[in-house]
Amino acid sequence: MTESAAPTTAAVRVLVRKVLTICECPGRTELLAQVDGIEYIDGPVTMMRLHVPRSYPPAAGVPSPVPDASPTVLNDHGEPIGGLIIWLDNDGYIDLLEYWWVTDDMPTTLPALDQIERT
Repeated sequence: MTESAAPTTAAVRVLVRKVLTICECPGRTELLAQVDGIEYIDGPVTMMRLHVPRSYPPAAGVPSPVPDASPTVLNDHGEPIGGLIIWLDNDGYIDLLEYWWVTDDMPTTLPALDQIERT
């Protein structure tokens, strides 16, 4: 396994916004409003721990992981190599972004926006 550089908060925000924009999920309006407040805390790109200040609106009543907000990540040939899952804390705030994979090697960088497809 190769060690990777930590993702930037800006890159994580762009990625989460893309996921929420292409997917139709409960609480989407509130979750999109939280994106500007997302802060990357720690963790590898496969399980990024995030924080959203409580000054943003919660997505109350939305289950975690967020249903219908799990796009597929494709390789350069259009083949699925993994996917993304948004997890919320108990108060309805974005808490984790999981990047799962089906390849032999764990991802070490965030996927490009054009690799993300709604499933």
